[in-house]
Amino acid sequence: MPSSSSSTHPLTEALALHRDGELGRARAAYEAFLATHPDQPDALNLLGVLHHQQGDAATAVRMIGRAVERAPDFAAARSNLGSALMELGRLDEAAAQLTAAADLEAADPLVRVNLSNAQRALGRLADAAATAIQAIRLAPDLAAAHIALGRALAALTLFDDAERHFRVARDLDPDDPSPIGLLADTLEDAGRTDAASTTLQDALRQHPDSADLHGRLGALRTRTGDIAGGVKHLSQAARLEPERAARHNDLGLALLRLNLPEQAARCFETALTIDPNDPAGLVNLGGLHRQQGDLTAAEAAYRRALVAHPGLVPAAAQLGSLLFLDLGDANAAVEPLRRAAEASAPESPHASAALLVRHYADTVSGAEIAAAHAAWGRAFPSPPRPPARRRGTDEALRVGFLSADFRSHATGVFLPPLLRHRDAAVWTAHLFSNTATSDATTDDFRRLADAFTDVTEMDDDTAAECVRDAGIDVLIDLNGHTLGHRLGVLARRPAAIQATWMDYVGSTGLAQVDAVLADARHVTSDMESQYVETVLRFPDNLYVLDPPRDAPDPAPPPCGDSRPVTFGCFNAAFKLGPANLDLWARVLARVADSRLLLRSPPFANRQCVTRFRALFKDRGIDPDRIAFHGPLPNREMLAAYRDIDIALDSRPYSGGLTTLEALWMGIPVITLPGDRMAARHAAAHLWTLGADDLVASDEDGYVDIAAALATDRRRLADLHATLRPRLAASPLTDGAAQTRAFEALLSEMLARFGG
Repeated sequence: MPSSSSSTHPLTEALALHRDGELGRARAAYEAFLATHPDQPDALNLLGVLHHQQGDAATAVRMIGRAVERAPDFAAARSNLGSALMELGRLDEAAAQLTAAADLEAADPLVRVNLSNAQRALGRLADAAATAIQAIRLAPDLAAAHIALGRALAALTLFDDAERHFRVARDLDPDDPSPIGLLADTLEDAGRTDAASTTLQDALRQHPDSADLHGRLGALRTRTGDIAGGVKHLSQAARLEPERAARHNDLGLALLRLNLPEQAARCFETALTIDPNDPAGLVNLGGLHRQQGDLTAAEAAYRRALVAHPGLVPAAAQLGSLLFLDLGDANAAVEPLRRAAEASAPESPHASAALLVRHYADTVSGAEIAAAHAAWGRAFPSPPRPPARRRGTDEALRVGFLSADFRSHATGVFLPPLLRHRDAAVWTAHLFSNTATSDATTDDFRRLADAFTDVTEMDDDTAAECVRDAGIDVLIDLNGHTLGHRLGVLARRPAAIQATWMDYVGSTGLAQVDAVLADARHVTSDMESQYVETVLRFPDNLYVLDPPRDAPDPAPPPCGDSRPVTFGCFNAAFKLGPANLDLWARVLARVADSRLLLRSPPFANRQCVTRFRALFKDRGIDPDRIAFHGPLPNREMLAAYRDIDIALDSRPYSGGLTTLEALWMGIPVITLPGDRMAARHAAAHLWTLGADDLVASDEDGYVDIAAALATDRRRLADLHATLRPRLAASPLTDGAAQTRAFEALLSEMLARFGG
């Protein structure tokens, strides 16, 4: 129920609409009033509450925050602001606002209920219970106070006491089954899903027409795998509350899990008929369009949601993801992902997505990337370094590797040589896996490791304790800010020495990470300012290729002596920014009749291809000279290199594993290094290989190298024949040498950081 400090007369109609659930009309009335009274605290507060009810907590915080700025003693506004901040995960700020509200309104039990909920979310469970008890003392018959105490007690695993207060809340308002629903939620959270289901079924016998209970039981069954059973109850909830958009959205999401997209679409459209600006309906419809490959319709739905709700995190995050991953437009993705991150807690995946995408955008400099990461890292408290484990004289060092990618992935190519060549008397390998989907490569990692621990179901505190219990001396993160990372574990400092390596292309931003493992070609001395970590270097290259066993033999250049040259790039589409296309257009213009073959998963979608064809046309290149191909299984992808004469590397994000695979298939790669680690992969590999003549010093040089190689067919044929043996004889495939270098880096970390 919206709360206001007074019943200001012009707001009476808007407030009545709000209380009657006419949110669209109420919003228009509030906005009309604020057009003439822009600083009126009641109107700001109430409009913020409405935005919060519609799922736009970020806008709610801005609106209610303005109300508090203009009326610092407005207790109800501070309470509402605290609730909205909780929704965004900004729990410390929420607790501060709610504490201030409680001080202003000492006799208001509802403020204490909200404060108790915030304290519980912060993990201050004893405080949460004590605050809820204060609320009960102020209002013994307030069901919300008993619910707050029940939730705090459940979090303390005092389930019997929690159940008693939920039942008291139910008895205070027998017509309201929601306390039993909350009891079921806490039972599920405690792992007692059968008890939760039984509780809801028993309650439904007493309240067969409760949409809330049907919705909760439907959601529970869907989560536990009984999707058809879930749909049955979610359908009943929608029938009981046909004018509530959320019911249709929940049903639509369950129908999607049954692979019934047309029925799901009707549910989302029904939700939008009820409320054309329903945020969940717009986001869900966008997701459905995206799943079906209609990127234009998906983008339109997300943008429509953001027009109606500028702070809607799911819409901003999904729009950014679509632009980046599906349309290959990293520059355009930066802004929506930044918006999602700013409205989310630092530990949310949205924050890392906003950092990651900057590496791919040619509108963001290396210095700007570094500053954003450092700012993110400062949001985390820095616990003291734990004491080093006392080891026996001949006891091996325990090295932990933490990754979400112990699977068929670049990590599955670069890490195994290290594990195979390790000296077990010097160090043992303990893998902490956050790998969501295991495969045959995961099994290989299990066999190669001395210990393999699955942490996918552990929260960061539990996973950090797991690392401590294993007595890890050096913990190495292998993800950085890539999908599935567990940097929150390193933020808790479970190991005396912590480092990052392999899958990320810059600083983590965390002061708790002591070192980043790199090499002098990837990270030059003048780039060290981009890191909060100490840069430690392998003598040759930070990567070693585990050559693909199923790769076909290299083939001669398909251009032969007289046919047109085919340039190619198998790098991800989102690495191909505008400046990169400008450079490639110059190459294609210089080398008459040449073609360009691009292969990346997004090119399986016609809308992504249409976008790139238009980009080349804008640069004066006939789009018909460009061939676009989607993904292939790895062996077929390697074989597809036989269709390419010369590979063109991308900017500002260079090909890493892709470059090594191209070289293994005998394909020369032309590159131009840039101002960040991500822009130097191919150059570092070529320098390590001794193929310096394929590395340009400027854009003119890049075009000149491509043109010269395209005309020198004898040299091109020689490269196709010799690049694989050169790579096989280089440090880039010498796993034993890299392992000895890694062991030297372990010694250096012990000397620098203790242990």
